[in-house]
Amino acid sequence: MQRWDREGILKANRTPTDRRYYTYDQYLQFKGIHTENNNRQMVIYTRVSTRNLHVFSCRLYGLRKYKKQIEGDGEIAKELQDGKGKSDVKMYFVKNNPKDCRCERHRINIPSLGWVRIKEKGYIPTTKDGYVVKSGTVSMKADRYYVSVLIEIPNNKIANNSNKGIGIDLGLKDFAIVSNGKTYKNINRSTRIKKLEKQLIREQRSLSRKYENLKKGESTQRANLQKQKRKVQKLHHKIDNIRTDYINKTIAEIVKTKPSYITIENLNVSGMMKNRHLSKTVASQRFYEFKVKLQAKCKENGIELRVADRWYPSSKICHCCGMIKKDLKLSDRIFKCSCGYVEDRDFNAALNLRDVTTYEIA
Repeated sequence: MQRWDREGILKANRTPTDRRYYTYDQYLQFKGIHTENNNRQMVIYTRVSTRNLHVFSCRLYGLRKYKKQIEGDGEIAKELQDGKGKSDVKMYFVKNNPKDCRCERHRINIPSLGWVRIKEKGYIPTTKDGYVVKSGTVSMKADRYYVSVLIEIPNNKIANNSNKGIGIDLGLKDFAIVSNGKTYKNINRSTRIKKLEKQLIREQRSLSRKYENLKKGESTQRANLQKQKRKVQKLHHKIDNIRTDYINKTIAEIVKTKPSYITIENLNVSGMMKNRHLSKTVASQRFYEFKVKLQAKCKENGIELRVADRWYPSSKICHCCGMIKKDLKLSDRIFKCSCGYVEDRDFNAALNLRDVTTYEIA
C-alpha cells in the first residue's frame, strides 16, 4: 500500500491521524472491475447517548492513550485531561471485517470500542435492512460525543420538476426572500437567540475573570475553570445548532416546491465582513453554508442551481421596465421606479435573479 501510494499507482486516502487507507471501490477500479452502482453516499451525524457515557469516554481515552504511548507521545494524558486538541475528531474507523460497523436501531458497533448506544434512535439505517456503514468518526463537542458515519443509500432523484424556476435574494434584514413570495426571517433577531447571546456574554465574562485571577496568583481551582469553560462551549454549541437547524429547514422547504431551477447571487462575503458595523451580522447569517447545502440538496433532487454574476445589479434593476436605478441607497427599502413600479427592494431583487440570463451552473 505504501509503495502504491509513493509510486502514484493508486493514491491512498488519509485519516485525520495521517494514516493511509484504500476503499473497496478503489480496489475494484485498480483491478479494472466495473460495477453498476445506482447508490449515493450520505454522511449521517448522531449523538452518543449519555447512558454509560463514562464507560465510553474511558474506552476512548484508554485507546487514544495507548496509541500515543506506542508512538512515544507522553503528553496525551494532559491533552485529554484538559480537553485540548487540534481537532474535534477523536477517532476514525473503517469497515475492514464483515462484523465491523454493524448498526441497530439504538446502537452501533465501532471497532476497538464495541457497542455504542445512540441518543437519536432510528437515524442510521440498520444492517438488518441491508445497509452497510463504510466508515465513520467519533468526535467531541462541548463535552458531548458524536458519531458520524458514511453510508450508501438508493439514489432517488426527482425526475420531473415541472414548476417554474425561483430566485433567492439573501439579506441581513431577512435571511432569504424567494421570488414566489415566501420570506424567511432572520433567526438571529429572534428572542431565543438574543437571550442565549446575553447569557453567553455573562459566562464569557466570568471565564475571563477566572483566567485573570489565575494569572495574578489568586486561588482559582482548575476544576472550576474547566467547568466554566464547558458552560461557554455548550452555549456556543447550542447557538450553532439553532442556526444550522434553521438553514436546513429553510432549504428543505424551498426544495419541496420542486422548482425547475433555483438562482442565487454570488455574494462577496469576505468584502462584506470588512465593514466593522456589519461583520458580526454577516458572519451569523452563514451565507456560504446555505449555498453549499443548497447545492448538495439540488444535486440530490435533480434541480439546476444557477449562480448569477457577482456584479449583476439585482437590487437596482426595475423588474417592470428594466431601467437601472444607480442612485439606490442601502437605506432605501422600497424600490420606486419612474415608470410607476413600486415594490419591496429584496423581493424586486429576487424577481430579477429568477429572470437573469447570464449565470453559471453550480
